[in-house]
Amino acid sequence: MRVWTAIGAVLLVVGGAAGCDSGSGKHADGPAEPADFVATGIDDATYSGDGIQEIAPAEGTFAGPHFRHLFTGSAVAKTTSSLIPGAEDLDAAPGYEFVALFESPDPQMPEYGSNVDVTTTVVVDGQPRALPDEASFGGGYLVSVPVGHSAQLVVTDAGRTQSFDMRTGRRGPDAVAGYYPVRTASVPAADAKLTDDAACDAPIPTPTGSFSDCEVISTFEITDGTGSLDPWAPGLGWADDGRAWLVFPKAEYEARVAGLGVSYARDADSLLTLTLPDGSVVPGVSTTPGAINLWTRTSTPLVFDVPASFTTGKLTLHPDGRLSRTIDGVPAATWTKAPQPHSVVVTVSP
Repeated sequence: MRVWTAIGAVLLVVGGAAGCDSGSGKHADGPAEPADFVATGIDDATYSGDGIQEIAPAEGTFAGPHFRHLFTGSAVAKTTSSLIPGAEDLDAAPGYEFVALFESPDPQMPEYGSNVDVTTTVVVDGQPRALPDEASFGGGYLVSVPVGHSAQLVVTDAGRTQSFDMRTGRRGPDAVAGYYPVRTASVPAADAKLTDDAACDAPIPTPTGSFSDCEVISTFEITDGTGSLDPWAPGLGWADDGRAWLVFPKAEYEARVAGLGVSYARDADSLLTLTLPDGSVVPGVSTTPGAINLWTRTSTPLVFDVPASFTTGKLTLHPDGRLSRTIDGVPAATWTKAPQPHSVVVTVSP
């Protein structure tokens, strides 16, 4: 078997075989391509011809926790030149034809990783075909199949397998419903950073007077103000049936204290909450549970366990932490301007 990869409009050899020039990748005169021929890297900037069946974005999306494809067209042909202008003219074996699946070259990838624990194969009549290592990154596929047959693109990600029919341009019945459509969460850009400025009294008696004023500034920021509603989340795995994870992959919290001999701490498990339209309150799920302490800037995915039908809610920062003294024998610290909750509206689309 030969495995080829396509870059632009030129098919390059990954494994050589008789009948081709393994140095240049040019198709030599003579035999047709083997019956188990596979090529990858067929993006939607290279195709042409009347036989292209366009695939709408809603049907062409194929996604999992660590991969994302946006297929834009499929086609069946006996030669590559009828599909990919400028490519070498490759012919299918007798009794075979090529099935092509074209892809947008820049699908939006999940923020929290790509191609982690992902395996990709092409299956024809129950038999898997080997792919180049880079095939998991997408770019479209060209596969030789018996005339009238199809090929299934099969991807296993985080233990779940999904398939995509290359001939019909449709996802299989094993599609994970929570990814279709891919849903984006967002907060207004002006509210992506929440800040609370609290004041406190932390006296330190001295022979000449007393130092007492202190300040606690708490900030929470969702980087870029964006997240997603997914059936899988990092560190948590797959959501239960009827549930989904609201994920903000880049969220940062920081508490800073100004004052002598005083510290501040806030438990992460109740620092952030999400209020649903029915009034129920969902706590944030931290992947690094524990106290958030003085000068600690915590950057971690912020996750909420919500109904799969979630569309909007109110995310609230609760900076009402604990004051303590770091010097023995001095009075306790007290709030003079207590920390206040701050909220922002989260919406999910489409």
